[in-house]
Amino acid sequence: MIVQPALRTRLLVLLLAVGPCAGGCARQQAEKPSKPLPHVKVAPLHRGPVAARVSTVGTIVAVERSRVASRAGGQVEEYPLREGAAIQAGDMLAKLRTETMEIQLGAARALARQAEQEYTRLQAGYRPEEIAAAEARMKAAQAVASRSTSDLERKKQLFGQHTISQQELDDATFEESRAAQTLAELRADFEMKRNGYRPEEIEAARAASDAEQQKVLEIEEEIRKRTIRAPWSGYLVEKLVDVGEWVTEGGTVATLVNLDEVEVEINVDERWINLVQVGGEVAVLLDALPGATFAGKVRTIVPRSNWEQGSRSFPVIVRVKNELADGQPRLKEGMVARVEFQGPSHAAILAHKDSIVRASGKPIVFVVKGEEVRGVEVVEGLSEGEFIEITGDVHEGDVVVTEGAERVRPFEKVVVQQAPAADSPRVAKEPANAPRAPEAAGS
Repeated sequence: MIVQPALRTRLLVLLLAVGPCAGGCARQQAEKPSKPLPHVKVAPLHRGPVAARVSTVGTIVAVERSRVASRAGGQVEEYPLREGAAIQAGDMLAKLRTETMEIQLGAARALARQAEQEYTRLQAGYRPEEIAAAEARMKAAQAVASRSTSDLERKKQLFGQHTISQQELDDATFEESRAAQTLAELRADFEMKRNGYRPEEIEAARAASDAEQQKVLEIEEEIRKRTIRAPWSGYLVEKLVDVGEWVTEGGTVATLVNLDEVEVEINVDERWINLVQVGGEVAVLLDALPGATFAGKVRTIVPRSNWEQGSRSFPVIVRVKNELADGQPRLKEGMVARVEFQGPSHAAILAHKDSIVRASGKPIVFVVKGEEVRGVEVVEGLSEGEFIEITGDVHEGDVVVTEGAERVRPFEKVVVQQAPAADSPRVAKEPANAPRAPEAAGS
């Protein structure tokens, strides 16, 4: 091929320009340092137990709460306690004035004693001296009657002999009859005293004594009504009257609570209600007592939600045994409490949370194969603390990147700094990518 002179000149200029650059650029490329390999930390995947858990918020309420009322009306004379005081069953809360009733009680007791003595006297019968005197009078009358009878017989003989007059015979007859009547009267008196009083008299006296004693009991009860006492042991949380104030019958004087055990009222969403079992043990935590955990037991589940108003939560009552600190209950009514329910556990592949990388919204882990890493898409499950359940093309013992994973690319070589042993997994909560259970404030 014949090259034109002009074309040959342009090619020569081009070669002169390119030749030196090509050699220099090659040397610059050779001298440029290569990209350093990323340094990472790794840990093996391990298998451990996990369980679904849900946490919800409620309010602590007293198991027993009472507004103590007065059984009688009157003016408050004593009220020694203050709000917050610990009380025992039977302790006096308030006392009303009872001076007038004390006077009435004294009079009633005197009448009761009098009636009791009369009943005792009749029940015991006559004294031996009285019976002996009656017997003596009866025997004297017997002697008089016997003499009168003899005298009458003699007078009758004399009258038949015409020795005495009719008047003398009539007088003897009268005296004999009067002596017989006197004897009969004294004999009856002796028999009455010897036999004692009639049963109906004794019964009447007993009834009168009982009636007077009943009056005493009624006044004593009215006085007791004016001393208001605690029905059970607990704490005085509200003082409703003070000394000098008037209390009506049925009026409240104090509010008491029993905090030996407390209840937490919560609402659990229908998605998690199957985790709740009546009688099941649960953990109760309080913002007011950081680090403290109380053991609770599910007392009841109300099997109906307020669905008419759009709620799908079910009321749950958790019973918790209280503790004392410096004489005061640690769990106080009105505190906010967090209750954690746990479902059955199952074995799962667990990875450190730092090993999860979300590329384009999809979680992946980088599995180390030799000097390279391979990105594996996984599905997240239950988690707690530093560990999370994963499923996918992963296996127990696979070594994954736990630190520096955000700088790694698939099939890239890495430098492993260390490979620590896996920690033991802990019980996990609800899925990290699932909606959390609503925190229901207790009523």
